[in-house]
Amino acid sequence: MKTIILGLLFSSTLAFAGELYEIKMPDTEVVNGKNLVLNGMTVREVSILSIEIKAYVGGLYLEKKSSNGDEILNSKSLKQMKTIFKHHGRASEVKNAWDEAVKIVCKDACFSKHKDHLKQFENIFKSVDSGDSLIYVFSPTGVEVTQNGEKLGSVADEDFGKVVLGVWIGNPPFSEKMKKGLLSL
Repeated sequence: MKTIILGLLFSSTLAFAGELYEIKMPDTEVVNGKNLVLNGMTVREVSILSIEIKAYVGGLYLEKKSSNGDEILNSKSLKQMKTIFKHHGRASEVKNAWDEAVKIVCKDACFSKHKDHLKQFENIFKSVDSGDSLIYVFSPTGVEVTQNGEKLGSVADEDFGKVVLGVWIGNPPFSEKMKKGLLSL
């Protein structure tokens, strides 16, 4: 949060609303013809051999800012989660990370209902390199994923889209620290 505020105060241009670990995010994004505003930023850290690695920096874009994860998840408005990778990751690592995260936020009946959606979703991904972007667009029709501007695929199920976004801002989220960063106005 401190980095974001300092970035805003000392930036030579207001084109970027935030910067976190040298990744800049613009204050607005146009998605499907709608202006979305940066709601907050976070970093995904993974531990490899007891060393914390910053895997990606993410920014949540909404039609209007909010600090309430439940309201955001249940809103019919357009949402975007933009992630910029800081390290290489094999497709299998991306898939495994999603499998682990979804199993934390979507248990029992939820997981049974969405296990086919999860399989479809995981099959979308390919390897990522440092600097690559994965962008998730959430709408009432589901979730669509692009990598570096190329559409990878989508899952046409609104509830599954909520599960995916819930990984970042749900109850429970995959990481409270990540949720706090994304919901900090």
